Amino acid sequence: IRFQYKDLYDHPGNPRLPLLTRYSDEFGDPGGFVVLLIQNPDVFNNDVLRYVDEVTRELESRDEFQQVRSLTNARSIRATADGVESGPIFSALPTTPEEAEQLRRTALASSMLVRLLVAADGTATAILAELKTAAAFTTIPQQQAAVDTMARVMRQFPSPPDTRIQVTGAPLVELETTRALVSDQSVLTPLVL
Repeated sequence: IRFQYKDLYDHPGNPRLPLLTRYSDEFGDPGGFVVLLIQNPDVFNNDVLRYVDEVTRELESRDEFQQVRSLTNARSIRATADGVESGPIFSALPTTPEEAEQLRRTALASSMLVRLLVAADGTATAILAELKTAAAFTTIPQQQAAVDTMARVMRQFPSPPDTRIQVTGAPLVELETTRALVSDQSVLTPLVL
């Protein structure tokens, strides 16, 4: 009555299971991110950056996630006047309009960040929290715990003015799909019988 990727792979004697496990360990798992989507006319303003930083730090301390990425802890490679610089794009909240503009230019010029952590127009950003276990191997209760943790942390900090914040990501979609399937089966199966 539920669809879960784990059921298709994690069974005794599956010769492809070690390869899937190794791939997930080495390259990460795009389906294993609980995402906090933050929309604001300007995600580079101090209120939004402070919120992103606080939520990121709190999520990093939680056991449900193996890593958390956001604008405030992302690393990038970028050109400077004298050469190339590598490292975090964010070391502290901007204190001047010039620092905020520099952060905006750096983030929006990075092909590694645009459309992954920040929208090209600077009106949305995401906090990506990767599940400890690859999505193909997580259980519904593990996914539920991760989504619940994200929602609790989201509400723990006051949201910035003019900001819309929502939890999304593949684990949430799988939870909702499973819920819908169970609901449909609980109605349809008795009718069919």
